[in-house]
Amino acid sequence: MTERAYKLATSQLLREIDEQKLEQESQTAYRLIAGEYYNRRHMTCRAFDFLDQRILYAYQQRYGLVKGGEQYLEVGGGAATLLRRVLPADSSLVVGDLCTEMFQHSRALPRNMAYEHFSAFNLPHTDNHFDGVFAFLTDSYNVPRFYKEAWRVLRGGGILLMTCPTRLWAKTLREGDGDSLYYARFTMLEGRTVLIPSITWSKEDYLQLLVCAGFSILVYEEFCLPSEYPSSRIPETIRVPAKRLGIAVSHMPLVTALLAQK
Repeated sequence: MTERAYKLATSQLLREIDEQKLEQESQTAYRLIAGEYYNRRHMTCRAFDFLDQRILYAYQQRYGLVKGGEQYLEVGGGAATLLRRVLPADSSLVVGDLCTEMFQHSRALPRNMAYEHFSAFNLPHTDNHFDGVFAFLTDSYNVPRFYKEAWRVLRGGGILLMTCPTRLWAKTLREGDGDSLYYARFTMLEGRTVLIPSITWSKEDYLQLLVCAGFSILVYEEFCLPSEYPSSRIPETIRVPAKRLGIAVSHMPLVTALLAQK
């Protein structure tokens, strides 16, 4: 697809989103919240992290995404806690983030892992470099500039695994509270609220955007918290949308997972 055709195909979906502003606002917001993002009292983050871990383990078992002797990239990796658990010793992983303050949460990295500071919109790697790109909770950079960069740095046949809050959850929570669909509220422990850019798409939008970027879609799934998830850990940000929709929390789709291939 030509650059002109790509822009025409995506312009309607992106008419309300300024990608440059998105990057600047994301960096500012995550610098503010980095110190407590992984604090266990932030139950919404904790629930989404739980589902990301569940998705990675399920997909690793089902599809064997991470193999020995290969090179991987994790975008927006933060504390780098997920992939290190499944990474073979003879594979390598680069963990990148726009906000270096997020790295403070990580333990010392093993020899086959490295941190890099970069933007998801401008990956500092050569074309056809990685066997896989992983991006968990991509909503702060969930736009075509990232998809195109992920496609560029992947080798032929390489995979992209990305997760994001579902459009249904985001729309039901935010519009029901009178908020913008494109921002998430993060309430800090001191009580201050920080608005974080948060872009979600419908299934149809994802299929259009990723195919336009050159990917083949292998899997699209939406995940809910399991019924055995502790009730004491379910925050109002999850209970309220489920109540508005008239469904149980365990039936509330929270995380979209997409597996695509170059």
